[in-house]
Amino acid sequence: MLKAHPKEYDFFPRTWTLPGDFSAFRAEFDAITGKPLEKNATFIVKPEASSQGKGIFLTRNLDDIDPMGRIIVQDYISKPLLMENKKVDLRIYVLVTSCDPLRIYLYKDGLARFCTSDYVAPQASNMKDAFVHLTNYSINKASENFVEGSGTDGSKRSVNAAFDLLAADGYDVDEIWKEIADVVIKTMLAVQPKQAHLYNTCFPNHVAPACFELLGFDVMLKRVKQGVAKAMLIEVNLSPSLNSDTPWDRIIKRQLLMDIFNIVNPGSALKKALAAEKAKGFQRLTAPKSKSDSDRVLERQEQEDHHRKFNEFVEQLEDKRAKKTNFVKIFPCSDPAQTATYEGLRLPYEVPATVASKGRHDSIQKQLEEQQRKDELSKAKFKSRPAPK
Repeated sequence: MLKAHPKEYDFFPRTWTLPGDFSAFRAEFDAITGKPLEKNATFIVKPEASSQGKGIFLTRNLDDIDPMGRIIVQDYISKPLLMENKKVDLRIYVLVTSCDPLRIYLYKDGLARFCTSDYVAPQASNMKDAFVHLTNYSINKASENFVEGSGTDGSKRSVNAAFDLLAADGYDVDEIWKEIADVVIKTMLAVQPKQAHLYNTCFPNHVAPACFELLGFDVMLKRVKQGVAKAMLIEVNLSPSLNSDTPWDRIIKRQLLMDIFNIVNPGSALKKALAAEKAKGFQRLTAPKSKSDSDRVLERQEQEDHHRKFNEFVEQLEDKRAKKTNFVKIFPCSDPAQTATYEGLRLPYEVPATVASKGRHDSIQKQLEEQQRKDELSKAKFKSRPAPK
């Protein structure tokens, strides 16, 4: 997506996944000194499939990197937007109720995680000071400066409380939420084609959504100028922690879970519709099979139209329930033209070949070649027949 739409996908730091990307990453360093080609360039290194800040460190030296290690390396985000003179990141919760068609809801709160030491740009003397550079709660709660707070203050507080600080400093909070929504939509569009393929493989005949997904987007705000910030995506957590270490954790996450289940709960209306759909499915299975190709095409079109209408019905139920929660639907957008603009970013997904799919392809190819050979023989015999007298 970055190659296809470089201007649209400029919301995350350059990232290298080692060992596969080590050659590309090594090109960022001087071959002789092992120092970054860009002056004062700093990289943040994270172990693959790790959590709670374990094994994360900053470096400006290529020798610190294990070329065969399973690690993620990113550009360190310069000029982070500070709050109370400290670096902060935001845990934003996203609910995906359907991947085909794609439906995304954004939770209008979350957790803001503060470093416990005042921010100083990376330099040799403080590169190892995790309390300055790393916002992970699991790291900062070990600091003597950690403040539990009440949710509106302290080292971990609600996103809305953090945004109150920004509003008081002249930042447009509504515009920041729009930036975050834009990041979420574009990120999901990048993976949706593959997710839809996997989902439809697992649930080929399922009409209503068979599952939902709660994602944790870690976002950091970068200061552009006074009053203007840019949302930068750090990572997406497939299984965001729902542990409640602090009273404010319990308040935020309890309400989050209640709102999720209020939206995805089938309810009596959907249960009745699903029962009727199940009965129709049974009728289709037991009905005589259509014999002509045109009948099969018509039947398929009617089924697709029915599925589309059923999904619209489910979407209307979700939207009605979401209005009573802290979630807002961000995709499809309320403006159809904006939805179409986002859809234009989507790239086609090429289904990876497997041994079975390759075998089917080869078998079909042989059948086609055999049929072509038979057709050519038939044409040759027809031409060699003597003309009628």
